[in-house]
Amino acid sequence: MLSFGAASGSILGYGLIFWLPSFFNRSFGLAVDQVGLFYGSIVLVGGALGTWLGGVLGDRIGPSRPGGYALIPAVCFLVTAPMLALGLFAPNLPLAWVLFTIGQMLALAWLGPVITAIQHIVVPAMRATASASFLFINNLIGIAFGIYFFGWFSDAMKAAHGWIRSNIRSCTGSVSTCSPLSSTCSPHGV
Repeated sequence: MLSFGAASGSILGYGLIFWLPSFFNRSFGLAVDQVGLFYGSIVLVGGALGTWLGGVLGDRIGPSRPGGYALIPAVCFLVTAPMLALGLFAPNLPLAWVLFTIGQMLALAWLGPVITAIQHIVVPAMRATASASFLFINNLIGIAFGIYFFGWFSDAMKAAHGWIRSNIRSCTGSVSTCSPLSSTCSPHGV
């Protein structure tokens, strides 16, 4: 079950990896080299912090409460969704960077606890097989569905995306003008 839960999270992770660069290009007007630096920094900082955070939380909570190994990713994924949703509608690049980095961090906090739990569930002689099975399930489902689901969803939302984004930006525009992050990198003059 941990493998299938992690695979569900990987659908999000792999899907976003392939979809977000074109989102940054279309929504914020970033060139390919700028997208690489911008998104690369999100993945680097958020991924490193998330992997570390999940490991630290797993080390602190897991030994005394084994269910914590599954609870940590569950809580992190619940907080990931609003962070990424807010990032999608951020009115400027600095705020989008912060929100997506926090989302990336939380989305990858599952790695340490889940892998540790899988290693603890089986006897030592079966750890390599358990790891291989976990990676097979996680990557097969995550890659097979994540990339195609986000592509399909992006295509399906293409007509409505501009309308939704412009209305949310107009509603959040007055709030963002008060933000210290709003003075730079505002896309399309919004």
